[in-house]
Amino acid sequence: MTAAEAGDDAGARAAVEAALKSRQTLEDRQRLAAVWQQLKDWGRAEAALRGLIKEAPKNPGLRLHLACVLALKGDRAETLAELARATALKPDAVDRQRIAFLHADLKDWAPARALLDTLIAEKPGDASLRLDRAAVLARTGPRELGLEDLAAASASSSSDERRRAARLYGEFGEAAKAKAALEALAKDAPADPVPLLDLAELSVKAGDRAGARKALEAALKRPPAVGALRRASAAYLELKDHADAVDAAKRAAELAPRSASPRLDLAAALARSGRKGEALAALSAAEAIGPDLQERQRMALLYQDLGESERARGMLEALIAAQPADPQLRLGLAFFEADAGSEKGARAALAAARARALDPDDSARAAALEERLAEKAAAPLCPRPRSPPLRRRPCRRSPFPRRPRRPRRPPPDRGPRPSASAKPCAFSPRAIIGRPRPCSTSC
Repeated sequence: MTAAEAGDDAGARAAVEAALKSRQTLEDRQRLAAVWQQLKDWGRAEAALRGLIKEAPKNPGLRLHLACVLALKGDRAETLAELARATALKPDAVDRQRIAFLHADLKDWAPARALLDTLIAEKPGDASLRLDRAAVLARTGPRELGLEDLAAASASSSSDERRRAARLYGEFGEAAKAKAALEALAKDAPADPVPLLDLAELSVKAGDRAGARKALEAALKRPPAVGALRRASAAYLELKDHADAVDAAKRAAELAPRSASPRLDLAAALARSGRKGEALAALSAAEAIGPDLQERQRMALLYQDLGESERARGMLEALIAAQPADPQLRLGLAFFEADAGSEKGARAALAAARARALDPDDSARAAALEERLAEKAAAPLCPRPRSPPLRRRPCRRSPFPRRPRRPRRPPPDRGPRPSASAKPCAFSPRAIIGRPRPCSTSC
């Protein structure tokens, strides 16, 4: 295992720098370019491969390798051009299959389907070719031909091909077949957590929360690996089990202390848990390690989710300056500006993204954003809300509010009033008041 495969990016870079000082053959320089690619240093990998192509311009493998690096760099137009040059050099069957895979990865379905049809006609029993065509047919159809390819590939003895066939059954909507195949793979490989993680992700998509948790718990009991723990954390986040997602991400970060990606997973889990301070601390730790371009793009999105808008915008603009040919970065900036309420900035970034080659999915996202901006511009301005009615202030002389007055009670019914001509009772107040007082002298 190399240092890059172990997650030691700094050690791998030091080894490559030491190797560059020694004399190398053509194969050694191509291997060094592959190491730069594994370290996600696309600029150095591209420079090394272009130098090799100048020395061997008719080597289709070098053209294909350069196309892979350009695809990872996000330069769709240059990738398609290099694939056309590699195809014109009449590559062998292995390179043609890789060319078809790259066309499918770029969502350029027609050339991928044509190449795979030719290869399957030459090797009808090749399970990997059948799976590649099934992956294309899952997007384009026809469905029946794709299911036939999966049935032919499922008889393979390779566990990787069987696992890939199970995943493709899930994409075709055959959940029962996918589940049965993954359960069989999990029994055949009791120490491998990958089939159980596939089963957990299938259960999450199907809405089976109990089945997903059961598969995740069984997968985490097996020997841990960084990739398995990262996938488990992402699945727990889909289930909104934030505490378990944080625990899995912490374990992955402990196993790969020099890799930024597990710390980004931890920051995402902490952000979803509402622990903003800890999430920002995890992002700072990932930034101190030295993330690559893809990891910095993810960091910008996490900063945006945490409300750090200015920092997120600065990172996105720096990424665009480092990768000016990548339209996805400009499209991401357009969505960021739209969410921030800047219609002018969103339209400028969207126009810059459309000026480059977009794949079908990105074209659909750009159209959706354009429609969203048009609806917002056509929407009428909201009327000014009326102010609430003023309440009556209490008396200033009293610190307490005035109590409401009680309604007056009607007088009690005392019966009919006596007339003026009637003689009053001798003991009534009227009779007493009307008597003449006796003279005081005579008394």
